[in-house]
Amino acid sequence: MPTLTQLGATHGFTAGDLNTDGYVAVIPAFQKVYFADGRTEGDGGYNKLDFINTRLVGEASGTFTAEELVEQATSEAAGIFIETIGTGATAWHLVYRITTTEFDSEHVVTGADSETTVTPTSVVAPPHWTPWTLTTGDFPDGGSNIGSLYLGRIFLNDMYHPHQWICSRAGDPLDFDTSEDDVGAAISSQTSGLAGKIGAPLIGFIPYKNYYQIFGCIGELWIMRGDPATVISFSNLSYADGLFSPTSWCFDDKGNLYFVGNSGFYRLPAEAATSNVGPENLTLSKYPNLFNQLNLNRRTDRVVVAYDKDRFGIIFTAVMMDGAWSFSFFYDIRNNSMWPEEYATNAIPASAYYFDSYRGDYRKLLLGGQDGYVRAFDEDAKDDDNGASDSAIDSYIILGPIDLSPLVAGEGKLQELIIDLSEDTDGLSWSLYSEDSAEALIDGIEEGTLSPIDNGTFSSGGHQNSIRTHVRGKYLAIELNNDSSGESWGLETIECKIKVVGRKK
Repeated sequence: MPTLTQLGATHGFTAGDLNTDGYVAVIPAFQKVYFADGRTEGDGGYNKLDFINTRLVGEASGTFTAEELVEQATSEAAGIFIETIGTGATAWHLVYRITTTEFDSEHVVTGADSETTVTPTSVVAPPHWTPWTLTTGDFPDGGSNIGSLYLGRIFLNDMYHPHQWICSRAGDPLDFDTSEDDVGAAISSQTSGLAGKIGAPLIGFIPYKNYYQIFGCIGELWIMRGDPATVISFSNLSYADGLFSPTSWCFDDKGNLYFVGNSGFYRLPAEAATSNVGPENLTLSKYPNLFNQLNLNRRTDRVVVAYDKDRFGIIFTAVMMDGAWSFSFFYDIRNNSMWPEEYATNAIPASAYYFDSYRGDYRKLLLGGQDGYVRAFDEDAKDDDNGASDSAIDSYIILGPIDLSPLVAGEGKLQELIIDLSEDTDGLSWSLYSEDSAEALIDGIEEGTLSPIDNGTFSSGGHQNSIRTHVRGKYLAIELNNDSSGESWGLETIECKIKVVGRKK
């Protein structure tokens, strides 16, 4: 993976410039990234990271005009003036360079319209951390910590009035003046004609391309189709559940939305853009009590949901913000199944982002760990990165409960178990369990209170010798696992030969 650059003084960033005590709105837009960290503008709560403009440092003779041509005749470098930050000899003049020739720090730069000049004392390439300063309008009074980009507008919440929102002028993230009435002007929930539509506090914005944007609230979902100035439709999508957090959602490669609410893990199909189809609770039929047992708390727990396009599924992680507790699963889109996952303590994801690089070896799902490291899945690694050291991967599967008899009060007998493992399997342990009820069987295995009827190991891959342990009972489970460092395994096929033997004794 490429080396990460830590923002520092050379970029204009100092400690305390970003408050990460709670959620932070991070909004990529117009070759920049805009941040709102919950503080007010006066407390430094709105900033941006500029990835495109060149910084010319020095004292100017006057004031450059926005979007005027600036030229350095001696070097033939030229650009479009964007903005000046600061005053005097340390002022930053940000310029969008339009020539392949770079500016130098030896010759005068002149504005074509204003005739303002500056001889740069230094010329600095991006990125640049600067205040997000508006040219007109105002940020929300109470600060913002959730945001989005939809139809060229930046949307923000208002933490003092949590059911309200505001968005910038279309194509201009520096204009939040809602007093204008043209079709592209900035607009808010109070000036758009949609006042009172949303009564519940906003939790997050979910934009899908330029088709629609979902407003996730505590206990309900609303969907906006079209521009807020000329909105085609703004209607309720669900009163059954809302959105858990600003980070608890993602889209797959087909445009289906996956999100976490208070009561489950949901999927909203892509056709929601053109129909009134509602979200489907994917945990309702598989694990109906899962979210009741998790008992997630917005104040203490962070939920991360991300699409892994390499494994065709969704990762879900709920973690206490201090890392003291976590729960994770992987939802396999191809077969509509959920699989439990565990991460090494330091590597529990606090954030996730798919880096869609032009280079195949860099194109990966990146996971930001509790320890500040950024990690990616490695198919060749047989241990987990746990910071200063690696830790063994405890991988297992429980097959069952298998009903050994079609009769309600019947019993069956396992006569033979035939297993084929992948050729590159290093080793594998197996255990057989039986109980009179399916619930007692699974609970006993998971809680470690049920002893196996028989167990053993395989030391290599391929076809294995048959297991001929005769197990008589109603329900059977087979556990396969490996928790050895530097080892991996794969299951090809498993075959159970079962004989029905009659009623329970």
